[in-house]
Amino acid sequence: MLFWKTTYYFGKSITNGTANAPTDESDAATFTFYKQTDGEDPCANWGDAHYVVTNALKKPTDLEVKFAKYSDGTDTEGNPTLLAGAELELYMADPSGDVTIPGTDVKGTLINSWTSEVASPENPEGIHAEILLSGTYYLVETKAPDGHAGLTGPIIFQVDAETGTATITDYPNRPEQEAVVDGVIPIYNSVMVTLPETGGPGTFLYTAGGLLLLLCAGFLLVYNQLKCRKEETGISS
Repeated sequence: MLFWKTTYYFGKSITNGTANAPTDESDAATFTFYKQTDGEDPCANWGDAHYVVTNALKKPTDLEVKFAKYSDGTDTEGNPTLLAGAELELYMADPSGDVTIPGTDVKGTLINSWTSEVASPENPEGIHAEILLSGTYYLVETKAPDGHAGLTGPIIFQVDAETGTATITDYPNRPEQEAVVDGVIPIYNSVMVTLPETGGPGTFLYTAGGLLLLLCAGFLLVYNQLKCRKEETGISS
C-alpha cells in the first residue's frame, strides 16, 4: 500500500536520498520501496515488499552509414584515391514519396545532397556520413568529377538498423561490389578516356598526292612522245 503525499524511492540502493535505477538489461535486480516522512532519514524506513524489474534493451532505430568517393584503381601505395567534385543525392524508397528517384521509376524521398571532398584536417578520410533509418536507399550521382565517367545508374543499398548492417544490392557496372568496406560505401568513378578530336586532315593529302602523280605521269608521257618524234625526224633526214 502506498500513502498519499508520501515520498517513495524505487531503486537498487539509496545514496543521500537518491534512488539508483538500473541502466540496462544486465543490471536488472531486486528492488525495494523506501518511504520518507517529514524529518526522517530516507533510509530509515525500509519496506518489506521486493520486486524484480527487468529493463528491456531498446532496439536501435537508425544507423550511421558512411560514403567515400574514389577514383577507380589505387595510388602508388595501393590506397584508393579520393575524388572531389562529385555531386551526389541520397533518396529513400517510399511509395508515398514526393519524387521519382532519378534513373528509376521508384517513388522516394530526398534525404540529402552533397559534393564529395578529398582528405582535409577536418575530414582526414574524406568521409560523408548520414544517420539512416531501416529501409532501401538509392545513391544517385548527378555530376561526375572532372576527367571521370559518371555512374550509369544509382547505387542501391539496404539498411537494417536493428542488426547494424548496410548491404549493397545493386552497384552499376560493378556487380562484385556487394561489401560495405569498414562501414563505408565506396563510390567509384573510372578515368575517362580522351578520344582524338573528330575531323582531322581528311582525304586532302591523299587527293593532292594522287593529282601530283597524275601530273608527273602526264609530263613523262608528253616528254617521251616528243623525244620519239625528234628521233624519228633525225632518222628520216
